[in-house]
Amino acid sequence: MTFYWHRTTERILQLEDINGWNNSSKQPVVTTITCEFTRFDDPLRISAGEQLFLNPSGGAIGLFSTTRSVFATNSTYALNALLNEEMMQLDNPRLGDVLRETKNNNNSGDKIKFSLIGDAALPLARPKHQVDFDSLNGIAWSDFQDTLKALSWVQIKGSVVDVQSGALMSNFTGKAWVTVFDKPQIQQTKVNDQSGTPFNFTTQNNAVFKGQASVVNGQYTVAFRVPLDINLSYGPPKISAYATNFETDAWGASNNQLMGGILDGFIADTEGPEVRLFINDTNFISGATVETDATGLGLLYDESGINAVGLGIGHNLTLTLDGEAINVNDYYESDLDDFTRGSLRYPFYDLPLGEHTLSLRAWDVLNQWGYDSIAFVVVEPSTPILDQLLAFPNPFTAFPWAARTPAGFPEQPGRRHAAVTYSSRESENRILQRLHYTAPPSPR
Repeated sequence: MTFYWHRTTERILQLEDINGWNNSSKQPVVTTITCEFTRFDDPLRISAGEQLFLNPSGGAIGLFSTTRSVFATNSTYALNALLNEEMMQLDNPRLGDVLRETKNNNNSGDKIKFSLIGDAALPLARPKHQVDFDSLNGIAWSDFQDTLKALSWVQIKGSVVDVQSGALMSNFTGKAWVTVFDKPQIQQTKVNDQSGTPFNFTTQNNAVFKGQASVVNGQYTVAFRVPLDINLSYGPPKISAYATNFETDAWGASNNQLMGGILDGFIADTEGPEVRLFINDTNFISGATVETDATGLGLLYDESGINAVGLGIGHNLTLTLDGEAINVNDYYESDLDDFTRGSLRYPFYDLPLGEHTLSLRAWDVLNQWGYDSIAFVVVEPSTPILDQLLAFPNPFTAFPWAARTPAGFPEQPGRRHAAVTYSSRESENRILQRLHYTAPPSPR
C-alpha cells in the first residue's frame, strides 16, 4: 500500500483509523510521503507512523516513511517509484536492503527524510515461484499479433514454473486467480478545496475479467468474452495471476498484448443474466429474519459472462438497499473454471432493526441486464425466531393429529424458553384442535 497526501484538512487517514485496525495476520508495508508522519525523535508525542507500527492488533509490519517535512514533487514521486521497483526486483527483498538500494540509486535531497521503521532483516512475504502465460487463443504468447477486441473470445493458457530454472512445476496442483485489467486511464485530481492546480495521474484498476482456474500438473486455462464496455481506444491491458497449492505459491503479470476496438460480427446471445439474490446463504427465503450483521449473496449466470468492468454508465453491478445504490463490481468473482457463472458477497454491518428491501441488478458483457429483489427483517441477535414448521406425515388424515405430527422447533443458542400455540383448521376455517407447547432452554 502506498499513500500520498499533504493537507491535514482532508483527514483521509486518522489516528482513530490506525488504532482501530485489526489485521494481525495481514500486515502491509506502508510507504507514506507526508509531513512528519513518522517523526520518531520527538519525546513529547507518539507520531501516527509509530502508532501504526506499534498497534497491538495489527497495523503495519513496517514503514518506509517521512520523519521530516517533505513536499509532493517529482523527486518524491521518483523516490517512491524506485522504492517499489526495489521491492519487486530484489531476489531477497529484505526491508533494509530495499531502503539501502533505493537511497544509493537516488540523488534527491528528500531521501534523507525517509527512514525505515521495522526490522531491517525482515524479507517481504513474496511468492516464491512464477506464473507464466504460455498461449493466447491457441497462439504462443510472444507470437500473438492480434488485438483483443470488445466482445471477442479470449482463452489464456499458462503454467507455474520454478523462478530459478524456468522449468515447469509438474507436481504443482491447486488454484490460480487471473485478473485482466483494461488499459491505463489518465485521471485528474478534482481540486476539492479550490486551491492549487489539477494533477494528472494514471490508474489501471478496471477489471475486464476476474476468474479462478484449476492448476493441474502445473498448468491452467481460463476463457472469457471481452465486455462491450471496455475503453475502445487501443493500448496494453494488464494481465496478472496468482497461484497456490496451499503449500507454496507463485505470481506473474504481463502487459505486452493489445486491447481495443470492437468485434465486427453477429452474436446470438439475446438474454440478460440470470440473477438470484439471498442473505447469508442460499437457504434464505424472501421475508425471513436476519441479524444486524449480514451478507448479501448474489449468484449470477450468463452464457457470455458478467460485466464488472465499471466503465459503462449505469452498467455497474448494483445492490440497492432500501433505495440506496451500492456499486459491487469489486465483489464479483467468476466460478472455478467457469466464466459464465459467478458470485458476489457484500457484507452489511449494523443494519437497522425492522423491514428492509434489497435488490441486485447485473449486466452481461453485451449490456443486457437481469434483476432480482428480496425483503428481510432485521432483529436483534438474541431475538427468538421461529422460521420453520415441520409436520409429518404431510398430508395427514388421522385425527387427532397431535400424536402423529410432531412440529420441529429450531435450536437457537442461548434461548431461555419458547411457548408456542398450534392450531389446526379445516377448509372452512373452523378450529379442529389447538395445542400448546413449551420448548426447553437451548444450551449457550
